[in-house]
Amino acid sequence: MSITTERYGAEMAEAAVLEAAGVATDGLVHLKRHDGVVEAWNGSDLLATSSRVIELHEIDVPTRLYFPREDVVLDKLRPVENTTFCPFKGVASDYWALKVTADDALAAWSYPEPISAFAPIAGYVAFYDSVDVRPVG
Repeated sequence: MSITTERYGAEMAEAAVLEAAGVATDGLVHLKRHDGVVEAWNGSDLLATSSRVIELHEIDVPTRLYFPREDVVLDKLRPVENTTFCPFKGVASDYWALKVTADDALAAWSYPEPISAFAPIAGYVAFYDSVDVRPVG
């Protein structure tokens, strides 16, 4: 029986895409497929829409929704130099700002090659709180 099953119950464990086998998350970080369609908006500008979103649940931070890159309108974003490290997910090295802004305020990020336990989010794009990410339908 896994830590997730023991601590959070079989329903959550079954919904999980993975439990980060081999990574000492103690159930603090996990992925789950999102049911339904999710959109990301900047004002009236649609940045992404997908029915293939993955939820990333991590203790002490808001749940993040990761969109497949092909469901994101990358033409509305511009690359920004930035790199960060998460001990669970690895190196995030793809960052974007909104093209409509003059500054480099970050709007989105991606883990091109996350730690193997989080391979399902490889290349997926998540948005900062400045972008309105919401379920539809």
